[in-house]
Amino acid sequence: MWVRSQNKKFLICATKIAMVWRGEDFLIIVNDEPVGEYKSKEQALDVLDEIQNYLEEAVNKTFVYQLPKDYE
Repeated sequence: MWVRSQNKKFLICATKIAMVWRGEDFLIIVNDEPVGEYKSKEQALDVLDEIQNYLEEAVNKTFVYQLPKDYE
């Protein structure tokens, strides 16, 4: 799966996707690179849910997931 960073500057072939807490923010990490930042754990988990849904729908397909901007 290819993931495009929140700031649209990176396109990464993902082998590992995780959420981590840093200070007051929650980060989405792809292959040990931060690609998205969210103000709440729930927002970051929603993004992981979206990625999971994309993966489940994309059997034998390659596509790009664009991380959404932080909700305010």
